[in-house]
Amino acid sequence: MFLKAKSLLPWSSSYRAVKKLYMDAFPKNERLPYIFLLANSLRPLASCYAYYDKKQFVGFTYILESREYERNGYQLTSHYYFEGQESCQVLTTDQNVDLEHFQKLVKRAVLGLVSIIVR
Repeated sequence: MFLKAKSLLPWSSSYRAVKKLYMDAFPKNERLPYIFLLANSLRPLASCYAYYDKKQFVGFTYILESREYERNGYQLTSHYYFEGQESCQVLTTDQNVDLEHFQKLVKRAVLGLVSIIVR
């Protein structure tokens, strides 16, 4: 299998396929409005890609961009990220990660409409 990534924008031909997968794959309480993902992908804040195997749509990624942390070799930290009622342990390649910067980045991604706390 060889995957080809295509940038996803609101006018992309992949728009509906990605939206259907997003809505089907993630419970309502774990997802932002789909339009936020697309709006953020127009900003330097995030990228969204649709993946194809030949002409068959097979998936997508949504990546919050932070130039400081674009490396491999992620490690668990003792910090947690809380979004509304959901919580996730923070992974990073830098154990001295600037949590305030990370929290601000995520708050920008959700336009301040969802409670975000990093501790």
